[in-house]
Amino acid sequence: SNAPLTDANYFDNCTKKDALCKLTYSLCIFHAMLQERRLYGPLGWNIPYGFNESDLHISLQQLRLFLDENDHVPFKALKYCIGENNYGGRVTDAKDRRTLNCLLDRFFRSQVLNAGTSLSESGIYSIPSATGREDFMHIIEDLPLVANPELFGLHENASITKSAKETQDLFSAILLTQGGASSSSGINSIDNIMKTTAQDILSKIPDEFDLEAARIKYPVKRNESMNTVLLQELTKFNALTTLIRKSLCDLVDAVDGRVVMSEPLEKLGQALVIGMIPIMWKSKSYPSFKPLSGYINDLLARLSFFRQWTQEKRPS
Repeated sequence: SNAPLTDANYFDNCTKKDALCKLTYSLCIFHAMLQERRLYGPLGWNIPYGFNESDLHISLQQLRLFLDENDHVPFKALKYCIGENNYGGRVTDAKDRRTLNCLLDRFFRSQVLNAGTSLSESGIYSIPSATGREDFMHIIEDLPLVANPELFGLHENASITKSAKETQDLFSAILLTQGGASSSSGINSIDNIMKTTAQDILSKIPDEFDLEAARIKYPVKRNESMNTVLLQELTKFNALTTLIRKSLCDLVDAVDGRVVMSEPLEKLGQALVIGMIPIMWKSKSYPSFKPLSGYINDLLARLSFFRQWTQEKRPS
């Protein structure tokens, strides 16, 4: 491997061995922290960036080069190359770039050259006094297996978001695995489940709202702002129910062999099998984290509310 850390002479041939050891350890912690912040979803990064080992390798090479060619540690140059070029070159969001550079300030400062300098509030992560690869390996092995949010600059409650995301990903994978296995015939086959679920939803979805009648009964007026809200919502729900009805009818036809099973229809069918809201519907739908059955019940309740509004009277 051409990775700097696999070179047994990486530390020994440097003119500033002590500084190189401490800054290399700090840089490795920084690299791992950037990668693991992705586990916290939007709390970690607005966009999940693909930081990888090539970013670490070039940063280590630049670190060694800068230390050999300067009488002092050029923190400003190092932070620019690492924060703006090597890692920052991947960052497209302005707030993420600002966050990255703020985190880098904690790992690349003059105090890091002193053994015992804390890299986290708790002091669990600090600069060791080790000077050899084996000593560093023993220190790293003694670190906690799961890092606390405070290392990433996050509140301890951020672990709730992380655990919820991991749980969601786990159960989504389980549902996908469960939906991929079925018998080739019988009522429990994938095709039958798709068709039965689609027909059941189709039987529950009511007709579209009569927008013309709603405009006559509830005309848009300056002193009746709720009428404007009503007409806007009816338009949105008409678009949603039209999409649901058309996509489910197309899916039933595809299962029966009357039309081609396209990729969007296949994804729609898979979502019906595992009980998730189809991606196709989300473009026209209101936000919802409910499973498919709960989503349909909620949608029917909303449609019933607006139908009662248009046919009887405005809610008080």
